[in-house]
Amino acid sequence: MSSPSPCLPRIVGPYAIYGEVGAGGMAVVHFGKRLDRPDPEGPARTGRRVALKCLKPQYAGDEEFRGMFRDEARIASAVVHPNVVRTYGALEHGSEVVLVMDYVPGETLGRLLEHAHVRGEAIPLTIVLGVIAQVLRGLHAAHEARAADGAELHIVHRDMSPANVLVGIDGIVRVLDFGIAQANVRLEATREGRLKGKLAYMAPEQLGAGGHVTRRADVYATSVVLWELLTGKRLFRNDDVTATVADKLFAPIDPPSRHRPGLSSAVDRLVAQGLARDLERRFATAHDMEVAVQRVFPVAAPGQIAEWVLEQARDALTSRARAVLAWERLPLPPDDSPVPLAGERGGAIEAPPAEARKTHAEDRPRVDDEPRRPQTAAARSLRLWHRAAWPVSAIAFLLCVWLNARGGQRWLTELLGRSAPHAATVGREAGDLPHATRAPSK
Repeated sequence: MSSPSPCLPRIVGPYAIYGEVGAGGMAVVHFGKRLDRPDPEGPARTGRRVALKCLKPQYAGDEEFRGMFRDEARIASAVVHPNVVRTYGALEHGSEVVLVMDYVPGETLGRLLEHAHVRGEAIPLTIVLGVIAQVLRGLHAAHEARAADGAELHIVHRDMSPANVLVGIDGIVRVLDFGIAQANVRLEATREGRLKGKLAYMAPEQLGAGGHVTRRADVYATSVVLWELLTGKRLFRNDDVTATVADKLFAPIDPPSRHRPGLSSAVDRLVAQGLARDLERRFATAHDMEVAVQRVFPVAAPGQIAEWVLEQARDALTSRARAVLAWERLPLPPDDSPVPLAGERGGAIEAPPAEARKTHAEDRPRVDDEPRRPQTAAARSLRLWHRAAWPVSAIAFLLCVWLNARGGQRWLTELLGRSAPHAATVGREAGDLPHATRAPSK
């Protein structure tokens, strides 16, 4: 057998995994398609677009990282809101743990900020406030999320940064990556003395002992993002950890207007309250800060944000869209072929056995967990007859309509060679010729 094409997708459970569309510190995000199999005996068909987040090979075998992936799926799937990337859960297949999320065409806020910096352009104030307002809505939804039994989950993102904000081409801003989020449902605890998150966006209270924080830590991180969007500069640099910690705890913070003349004092006050080291002076909730944002200046509508995204990242978005279309045209690999991951460097990754891919109709296994019995010739014939029954019925119905239009039974009787008077008598006696007159009863 010839070796399979390296461009073919890899099948994991009910999903086809294609090329890479993003990467982080410990995971890679791939474009994927859900596999639907309307006919259990027929070929699989690709359905809904998804994003599949997979652990990098060096972390895939570490149970701690696998546990973090499961926690992320458990936490993120509990937050259903337009301003949060939808997560459907985690798929475990062999040694792999894969997060299944919505695929959203767009660009991260971090890259959009880089594009604006390269072009030497300041981001319009209405766009900045419109983006931040949507981020705050998504965070508030996460903070207010509840379990199925109504219990509060107390979710805190803890890693809010431009890299974890996705701005779609539809103008909708979505929060993503709950990989280190704090929540009641997390099973993997943070080790003592270990900080999780990006130091430049951490709230001062996150640097203290224990690491337990409230939703106000996300408000602080979002305010850092707001400061950077307004000024086009970094507020805290990571070059020197000690200096960054000292700046966070003690150094005064410049108002944005000092770096961007023309901003109103109301914008400066908004940012200052969000960055307050004193928790009591900071906004209590993301919703409170969003209300304040709406009062400062008119915020951009999604349509305006969509236009700005296309203006900033048109080339990157076009290139990615072409890649997605090319992946979607690829055939699915044979059921018995090991297929390397699309775009992967190195050796091939074994695909799951053929038996694991013949029942993609549902995510869950059959209730009785028994193998499918082979069908007999009679059963196959009966199934084919059922498939043919509806076109036969449709043809019969159309024939009846046509016969009625040609005179119904009169035409049929003439066709059989009977006399016209006899046909008319039959029709009159039956009473189904509306234009005929009944013979008088004797």
